[in-house]
Amino acid sequence: MPITEADKKNSQYEKGVSCPRCYGCNDAERLRNFRERQRQMELAVARGESHLGADAALSIQQHRAQKLALKKQQQDGKTAAESAQK
Repeated sequence: MPITEADKKNSQYEKGVSCPRCYGCNDAERLRNFRERQRQMELAVARGESHLGADAALSIQQHRAQKLALKKQQQDGKTAAESAQK
């Protein structure tokens, strides 16, 4: 059942975590997991990325490639600095 505007105004509603229909149905660990998932989704949106699906997989691959390139650049710079000292 979709979340209505009235549901969103209810004190039991927490985006990505609970609604008036499911409020009180989950234990503390599940609520923590839901909150963390929502936080990760909001962070992805802030970065202009997807958090789920094929677009998310592409974003992960791009981040890994950028991270590896930066690491290599840092290692190359370190190597060049070490060679200059000799």
